[in-house]
Amino acid sequence: MDTIQITPPPIDIYKDLEDKLYELRVKRDAVSLQHGSLKRQCDAFNKAVILLSLTCGFTETLKSTLDLTNADRHGIVLTSAAVIAPIAISTVAAIISSLQKFKDYPARMEILTKSSEQFNHCVMRVRKLMQQLRFIEPETARKQYIDEVMEVYRESLKQAEASIYPDVRKKYFGRAQANILRMDSNSSEFMRSIGDLNNSKPGQINIPVEE
Repeated sequence: MDTIQITPPPIDIYKDLEDKLYELRVKRDAVSLQHGSLKRQCDAFNKAVILLSLTCGFTETLKSTLDLTNADRHGIVLTSAAVIAPIAISTVAAIISSLQKFKDYPARMEILTKSSEQFNHCVMRVRKLMQQLRFIEPETARKQYIDEVMEVYRESLKQAEASIYPDVRKKYFGRAQANILRMDSNSSEFMRSIGDLNNSKPGQINIPVEE
């Protein structure tokens, strides 16, 4: 029987943690973007129901105050409109409310919130190990990487894949990647500016003074 030997390639733990950190940040932000989108939709439904309910109450009060149901005084057209308007408005409000319950926004947002929390926990573990690498033994770093980081990393990916549909995931992952690239670019530019400021000699910095 032939024996197959598998020799895994050496791994740069710091570089691998950097790659995983970027991936986690992108997927965490994608989950947050999806959560924000659902919250805006839920808020829009709530505002519509509140507005329609207030409008319905206003029309009922107006109908009663002005005696709009009196056909002899206001005519059949206005009277019919005064009777039908509150019914139509309340029906539309009920339809919107039913659609909101059908979409089940609170449960979907709760799943995304838990997924975001899982990503935040994983990001914290990755950053912690990256900061400790220079001060701990290689074997200790390897053990933490395998037993701690990889465990929460796999769980985070599982949460993201379970909480967002593939087509939606593609949309928000693209937006999250673009946002992170812009933030990293701004951060790099800021750090370069700070470096230039720290390396400048006294008297070389021009500070504008308000007159």
